[in-house]
Amino acid sequence: LISGESGAGKTETTKHILKYLVERNRSMGENRKLENPNWIEQQVLAAGVVLESFGNAKTIHNDNSSRFGKYVSVFFDHDGSISDAAIKNYLLEQSRIVTTGKNERNYHVFYAMLEGGKLPIVKQKASVYHYLNQGEITCDNIDDGLMWKEMRTAMDVL
Repeated sequence: LISGESGAGKTETTKHILKYLVERNRSMGENRKLENPNWIEQQVLAAGVVLESFGNAKTIHNDNSSRFGKYVSVFFDHDGSISDAAIKNYLLEQSRIVTTGKNERNYHVFYAMLEGGKLPIVKQKASVYHYLNQGEITCDNIDDGLMWKEMRTAMDVL
């Protein structure tokens, strides 16, 4: 169980623990014949990327703040390798859906889609949309184009 105050590093700690479990699983897989040893590992890590894109935003405290809670369960088989995982989301910050504070930014996915998506139906920048321009448009520590690319790759894995 990882808990703490806002900005304490819960999301980053979770990423490190999951990466550790994946690496442990890989090292165990080298000693056994597994049908597809990397598939579940890829899915466990990809799920975090997608959740962060859709559920994290810039706040006055943190550029990549989770605006939801999550409970991650990792299941192991009799050999101790990862066999499955489940993520339960809860407490999505609903106020951000309709408004954003002056020095904050809405969910990252919207800016990533507009900056990195280059979708044919999207011809304008985030600053044009009232839904996105109530707060800050850019975030110093977030590369929206890269986030879009990583999110699309993660969604392909899932």
